[in-house]
Amino acid sequence: MENKIPIKLIPRLIEEKDFPSFSEDIEDVSKTSWKHIKENHHFFLFFLVFATIGSLVSIIVYPDSLLIYVFLPIALSLWLILRASQRKLRAVFLRRIANQHGYSFDPIGLPSETSGSVYLSSIDNHRVTNVITGKYEDYDIKIFDFKGTIGFGKDRKVFEFSVSKIESKYYLPKIFLERKGILNSHRVSFKRKDMAKLSLEGDFNEYFSSYIVKGDQIAALQILAPDIMLKILENGKLFNIEFIGNNVFIYADWLIDDKANLNILHTLTKILIDELELVGKISK
Repeated sequence: MENKIPIKLIPRLIEEKDFPSFSEDIEDVSKTSWKHIKENHHFFLFFLVFATIGSLVSIIVYPDSLLIYVFLPIALSLWLILRASQRKLRAVFLRRIANQHGYSFDPIGLPSETSGSVYLSSIDNHRVTNVITGKYEDYDIKIFDFKGTIGFGKDRKVFEFSVSKIESKYYLPKIFLERKGILNSHRVSFKRKDMAKLSLEGDFNEYFSSYIVKGDQIAALQILAPDIMLKILENGKLFNIEFIGNNVFIYADWLIDDKANLNILHTLTKILIDELELVGKISK
C-alpha cells in the first residue's frame, strides 16, 4: 500500500478566506503567522517539528543511514510551505499599512525603481516586490522589498531587504552613509570608487561612515547639516542612506516585517523630506 501524507496535513496555511480573521493591526508578520498556525494547523506544526528533529538526528547520530533522505525532504518542503504562507501574510500586512497612510500598494514592482543607486547596482538578478507608493509634502515616496544575488556557486549570496526611496525635487550630491555595527556582516559591499571618507562633527562618526565624491564637500555639508545629522542619529541608526542625483535611498539590512520598524523607516523618510525641502529653499 502506497504511503502518502494526507493532503489536509500540508495545507495552504494562509489563504484569502483567512485574511478577515487577522486583526486589522498586524504588529509582526512572523508572530502572527505562527499564532495562526498554532491555532488552526496543529497537524502541520507537529509534522514540521517531527521532520526537523528527525533530520537533525539522522545527520548527527546516524550520518551513514538513509534516514536523512526521508526526513530532510519532508522538513524542507514543510519549511517552504511555511515561508510561502508568511509571504502571503506579509503582502496583506503591507497593503494594510499602505491603506492606513492613504498610499497605494502593488505586489509587483519594476526593476527600474533601483535606477541610479550605486548600492543596488552592485547586486545582480534584482527583483522589486510589495511596493507601497505615496506622497509627502509633494515628494513621491516608495517603500519596497528588494531581492538579488552576488557571486556564483559556493560564493553566491542572496540579499533581501527593505528599501525606502524618495524622489527629490532638487539635485543632490552623491553621499553614502554606511551604518556601523557588528550586525552588518550580511550587507552589500558599497563601491567607494572616486569617493572619499568624510569626517563629521559630534557623535555622527561613531555610528556612520560617511562617503562623498571628491571635491563635493561643500555641497555634502549643506545636506549633512548638524540638525539633519542629529535627526538621522535619533531615527536612522538602523539604516544605510544614499543621496544620489534626484533620489534618496534608505536601506535596511533585513526585510522588515513588523510595524514598529516599518514606522521608523517611514518616519525617517518624512524627516529627510522635510530637511531636503528646507535645504532646497535655502540654496535657491
